[in-house]
Amino acid sequence: MNDYLNGGVEQYAPVPPVTFYKRNSEFGRPSELFVFIDVEPLSICFTPFEIPVANTQSYFTAPGALHDRKSGVLSFADGHSESHRWKRPVLRATTPGLTANPHPVPSDRTDVSYIRARSHHLATP
Repeated sequence: MNDYLNGGVEQYAPVPPVTFYKRNSEFGRPSELFVFIDVEPLSICFTPFEIPVANTQSYFTAPGALHDRKSGVLSFADGHSESHRWKRPVLRATTPGLTANPHPVPSDRTDVSYIRARSHHLATP
């Protein structure tokens, strides 16, 4: 689930003017605000999908490429869903005992910009 929809668990608070949404009435553009996203299997460690806030930040939770190893699905606040083909999908082997560390650093920021632009109506891609 989009971390900005987490209702105020501010361990990793967003940088102003971006804030956590607490009511549906606060959504700026529901058709452009993702709620759920496919997650890369090794990144599943807690519920919120943390949005990278800087171009140098690693993915704490990487988007999934579970469809033909290239695409992921996002659902939006207005109820529609989209399949998105990632420029550089995160593909790590899921072998027993393997952990999410280190968190992957995207080699192409295009995917991060796509996620950021759909994460909050005030976010800068």
